[in-house]
Amino acid sequence: MSHVDLLSAMPAWPALMDAATGALYLEISPASFQALVRRAAIRPVDLGLGVVRWRRSDLDDLVARLPVRGGGTQADVSPPSFEDALARSATRTGKATRRAAAA
Repeated sequence: MSHVDLLSAMPAWPALMDAATGALYLEISPASFQALVRRAAIRPVDLGLGVVRWRRSDLDDLVARLPVRGGGTQADVSPPSFEDALARSATRTGKATRRAAAA
């Protein structure tokens, strides 16, 4: 089962995300996610045994601090809905999710 398929079975974005899920959440590549969190000094939480996750709340705070391009205000920018992000991700990977197909 793919990462997108696993996420499509969830009711909302998880509170803790691995790098692949964090990248989907921000709609960027995994490499860009790693570079962004490193640049912004967003540190993952350590769950032990080498397992790390990023807090959704930390990623939301990071997004709120990003500069807005084109002179708008941050209030004009909102994160994608869970369903919209999954559908766009499925489109990029060539896979249809159950939610996207049902819509």
